[in-house]
Amino acid sequence: SRSTRPPTCGGPRPPTMDPEEVDRATKIGNFAAVTGCEEIEAAGILEAHAWDLEQAINMYLADQHGGGAPGGGGDGDDWMPPMEEEVRAPIPQKMDTLVAQPYGAMEPHLAPRGPAHAEPFGPTEAFRDFVREADDDEDDGEEGSDDQDRLKKPKNLADMYRPPTDMCFQGTFDQLRAAGREQGRWLLVNIQSTLEFASQQLNADTWRDRSLRAVIESSFLFWQQAHDAAPGAQYARRYPAAAALPHIGIIDPRTGELCKHLTGFVSAERLLDTLITFADKDLQPLPEVGGFAPAPRAPRSAPAWAQNAAGRLVGNGAHPEGETSGGAADTMADPAEDAAQAAEPETDADDDAFWAAYPLGPEPTAEEGGIRIAIKLPDGSRTTPRRFGPGDKLGAILGWVHANNMRLKSTKAWSLLQPLPRAHLADLDGELASLNLSGQAMLLLHND
Repeated sequence: SRSTRPPTCGGPRPPTMDPEEVDRATKIGNFAAVTGCEEIEAAGILEAHAWDLEQAINMYLADQHGGGAPGGGGDGDDWMPPMEEEVRAPIPQKMDTLVAQPYGAMEPHLAPRGPAHAEPFGPTEAFRDFVREADDDEDDGEEGSDDQDRLKKPKNLADMYRPPTDMCFQGTFDQLRAAGREQGRWLLVNIQSTLEFASQQLNADTWRDRSLRAVIESSFLFWQQAHDAAPGAQYARRYPAAAALPHIGIIDPRTGELCKHLTGFVSAERLLDTLITFADKDLQPLPEVGGFAPAPRAPRSAPAWAQNAAGRLVGNGAHPEGETSGGAADTMADPAEDAAQAAEPETDADDDAFWAAYPLGPEPTAEEGGIRIAIKLPDGSRTTPRRFGPGDKLGAILGWVHANNMRLKSTKAWSLLQPLPRAHLADLDGELASLNLSGQAMLLLHND
């Protein structure tokens, strides 16, 4: 192949330069061309800046702009870079209190002394706007005030974590119990701690739920206190379960028994399921000190099919007085109850035949007025949502549940409970339209 090397001559070769020297010579030339200074001066400035061309040019131009010449006209070794701009002195450190604590939570030597601090401070909450809460409480008594403003989208932290003061009972725990006994309502107690964020979550999420608020306002008296306030501390001494915060307790106002308690953040859906269980139980007054028992509770009416069967049996003389084997007590039995027991099926086939007597039509569409309903079963599970028509009867809906989800004994009194607004559909021939539903709904299957 043909060589690319240049031909050699008989004379001596020129000496080769070190690459570093070539690079420095190039930087000196570039510096002199940009700044207009002599190459000797450029070499001194570059050497002072570790041969960083960009930094040397910037510092040179900055110095020239300041009115001086680098090195004061001497050689490059005497040149010094300009002084940095003056920086203000750092802010001195200090210690202060962001959120004041009650004196009981402070070390004894840190608590203020003297007559001016004789009364301890109350509990302080960082996210509360007490002035605005007081103004809103005054507005509640005026005509045209909108209670739903509290449930609108919050604009700041004070609104987001605001406690539900509008539905809180104002008074001591003893006054709360007295009001619960008088009104026949359960007591719902919430003890909070400003140091637990779950307490703020309850205010921001759980107590704002419209469905939950409706159940509380209809069947409960709500009482919320801080754990470090006097009422909250007194409650915690009475009920040790309140030591874990935040605490939610359901109390029988007649006996003061803590029937159910929950700890930590509880979602509105979970708490609603718990409260509905208690809302279905009537609080009958206890006997007075004199020993007089309360009036007997009126018996729950039997289902329509049992009443019809009772009428047939009584009309046929199936229960003549004095012929029962149980003595005088049995002679007072309700004919409808006896008929229900007489008609009680003994096999699953009898249950299937009973519910088959209530046929369910085809599933309607939304345009046809169909209501999308999911039914929550007693075990906590839910049915697959299905559309029902306003004219569908309770017996047909229960027959669908019996066939697809859970076998229902026809001898028991089943009903559907609507949480909001509270309504019962207990008549097997009653139509779904009586609940005034629309769109979609969640109903609870209840066994009376």
